[in-house]
Amino acid sequence: MYAELKRMCKACKVEKEVSLFTSSGNSSSARSRARNYCHGCQKKEGVRRAAIYRKAHPEKIRDSKLRSLYGLSLEQYDTRLKAQHYVCAICNKDQNRKNGVTGKQENLVVDHNHVTNQIRDLLCHKCNLEVGVVELHLNRILDYLNKFKK
Repeated sequence: MYAELKRMCKACKVEKEVSLFTSSGNSSSARSRARNYCHGCQKKEGVRRAAIYRKAHPEKIRDSKLRSLYGLSLEQYDTRLKAQHYVCAICNKDQNRKNGVTGKQENLVVDHNHVTNQIRDLLCHKCNLEVGVVELHLNRILDYLNKFKK
């Protein structure tokens, strides 16, 4: 009976309880239909496959992120980028420049109003951070000044 309660994971080669293996159904014979890999190994494999997919399909991943964050397709992003002549809307630095620290190419980021979610323009990372800081402080300053307008 002891052997019936345990199963060997084919990936990590460790004998574990059957409950640590995902079954592929809701039947009483779930033990006989359990997968050959424990939950931990299944998760590691999923992460590995996701990384391979992201590396093989960077455009799809970028399009998906733009759509979910800003409601903007990659095609619409590229149209905006072309209209801005491939430069940051504030400092006019080329979007194809590389980060001095990491050496990676930096794409322009989508600047947007965090309250209304309205897209403004495409900015380099540095200018986008500065706009965020200035916007926050400017709003606080205006709130402060408005207290004395009576």
